[in-house]
Amino acid sequence: MNSTNPIQDNTPNEVLLLQDSGNYALLLAGRLKELGIPARIVQTPCRISRGGCSYCIRMNMKDREAAASLARAMGFPVREMYSMIADEKRFKYLRIYPESKIDSPKQRASELENNSQQQRDMI
Repeated sequence: MNSTNPIQDNTPNEVLLLQDSGNYALLLAGRLKELGIPARIVQTPCRISRGGCSYCIRMNMKDREAAASLARAMGFPVREMYSMIADEKRFKYLRIYPESKIDSPKQRASELENNSQQQRDMI
C-alpha cells in the first residue's frame, strides 16, 4: 500500500477552506503562495457547497491555522473548514471549523449524511 496516496491512507492530511466569495479564496490563495504556503483553488464539492458553483482553497492540514489567521488579517475570515477523509475512491468531508457540537463518531457520520442529503434535495 502506498501511504502517500490519500485514497489509500485515510488519515486526513488536507483541508478545504470555504469563504464567502470565490474572489476572497483567490486572493487568499495568492497571498499564501507568496508566503511559501502551498494552496490551490478547487471547485467546492457539491456535498459541502452552500450556494451553487463556488471555489475554495485546498491545502495541507498543518497550514490551516496560518491560513485562517491570514484570512482574518486580510478582512475575509474562513467561513467553514473541512478535513478530507478518504473513503474507498471518494472523499468524505468532516467540518472542523466552526467546531461541530457533535461529539460521537456516529453523530459525525450522521452529520455527513445529512449534508449529502441536503445537497441531493437541492438538485
